[in-house]
Amino acid sequence: MGYGRGWGFAALALTLAKMGLSMADGIDLPGEAPARAGRYVRFSEALGAVICARLAAGEGLAEVLRSPGMPVQTTVANWARANPEFGEALRTARRHARLAQRTADLAALALRARARAHERRGRASTYTQATAEAICERLANG
Repeated sequence: MGYGRGWGFAALALTLAKMGLSMADGIDLPGEAPARAGRYVRFSEALGAVICARLAAGEGLAEVLRSPGMPVQTTVANWARANPEFGEALRTARRHARLAQRTADLAALALRARARAHERRGRASTYTQATAEAICERLANG
């Protein structure tokens, strides 16, 4: 699958993320053997899509690249410069992850604010229905 036809990196990465797939789920990259430390990992669209999908799912780049068969950060940065489509997909995946995290943070903040609004402050009320009736009776009788 070449550039400009078929699935682009961003679309494939988002599809993998929506399916909840990651390298840990057993996605096999075609023709790729796990790399050892310091060994060069050749760029492929499949590997780029997996990296983007995991980033979009909220994993950090360092965490993703610690997995077997993944390159080092410098290599990914070089890939992004050499392959503009991959670079854009990488930026898009990071943007989606940031937006998802912001949304989750705002939701948690709203829940905490709502919980605080319902907390009782000060002494508990002693006002009851009997107290209300007594007050109304005294008002009615003058």
